[in-house]
Amino acid sequence: CGMPSVQNDKAGAGGVMNSFRSSRRGAIQRGSLIARTATGSVTGGIHGKRRYGNLRRIRANQSIYLGKGIIVMDQKLNTVSPGKSLPRTTPENVGLSSSRVCEFLLRCFERGMRGFMLYRKGYVFAEAHPFPFEAEDKKQVYSVSKSWTATAVGLAVNEGLLKLDDCVVSFFPNEIPDEPSAFLREMTVRHLLTMTSGHAEDSLDVLASNVDNPERAFLAIPIKYKPGSRFVYDNGATYMLSSILASVTGESLLDYLRPRLLEPLGISGISWARSPLGVCGGGWGLYVSTEDMLRFGILYLNQGVFGGKRILSDRWID
Repeated sequence: CGMPSVQNDKAGAGGVMNSFRSSRRGAIQRGSLIARTATGSVTGGIHGKRRYGNLRRIRANQSIYLGKGIIVMDQKLNTVSPGKSLPRTTPENVGLSSSRVCEFLLRCFERGMRGFMLYRKGYVFAEAHPFPFEAEDKKQVYSVSKSWTATAVGLAVNEGLLKLDDCVVSFFPNEIPDEPSAFLREMTVRHLLTMTSGHAEDSLDVLASNVDNPERAFLAIPIKYKPGSRFVYDNGATYMLSSILASVTGESLLDYLRPRLLEPLGISGISWARSPLGVCGGGWGLYVSTEDMLRFGILYLNQGVFGGKRILSDRWID
């Protein structure tokens, strides 16, 4: 809702593509595309008018580059633990072809990706960070932020701080309209999570026009449908979840997540865009690295367990 950026991405998709177009053959540069495998290195090149040519296999331990992106595939193996890099291996060690993986990643480059990691059987077997981005950069993940907010709700439910069937108006007694509609009184936390609040359209524009009190603006929107009866994608619903969490925990969404989710996953240094009132965006504005995202994904892949420790209830994930 009119929230300022916390960090600036180093370039948009156009900037990334321009970097590739201006690349030159020669010595390996900072942020080069490198693909090391057990049997040799696989990479691509720029041939004639085509940005990306056919892949070619070269002898073991030799490296060449494409543009200014980086892919690393090596055989460094270590165990998953908070604060340490995730274990790496080669595509072949997880049953995949290096050349096929490179072909896939090159196609991803054409779409202007800013960071990419491939994970299988407990290992990262390929990663890419196109110039000017680097592996450790915190990049805005837009609506993926909603998944982190939903996770925070699950943690709060497990702690008994709120229930899914709690009415939304109960958290904002000073912000509800003088005569709240029956549908508004029926709206619950569950409806916000499932985006079935009853609104006819996304409420983001309304919140953005009322940054001094977006909660009051959200609750004043006429509700057309019975809550729970219809799905409508609604950024404002997730913002309200962030505001509810701040209300019941006494701290921001980000601060609440830090000891319960971020530290157990080995994640640090992230930020979240906030409203003028200090409420994290919830549905947008989260800045994390590519590996941060992967760690979050592994948590869900393992039904709420990371590094042998349960962080999130498997019932919440189901």
